[in-house]
Amino acid sequence: MNILAGVAAGEDELAESAFRIAWDYLLGTGYEDSAGHQVAVVGYINDAIDRGVRHKLIIANRAITDFQRAKADFAAMQAGVLPV
Repeated sequence: MNILAGVAAGEDELAESAFRIAWDYLLGTGYEDSAGHQVAVVGYINDAIDRGVRHKLIIANRAITDFQRAKADFAAMQAGVLPV
């Protein structure tokens, strides 16, 4: 399965580099290696590229931050606490 298949034409290399940076970091910090998590990270990367961001480190950092925020919000909802 090519999770980067939906990336805009011409942005493949940028998206792949940003994904590899973000994904390696997330795996290294203990997040589960799952297709759902990969798809979420790719979505955050696509959002950054669609907004015109073209620096792989900035894209990767935003994807990491957005993913961690979404996971924290989900955990808070599961615990019955409203996210801040």
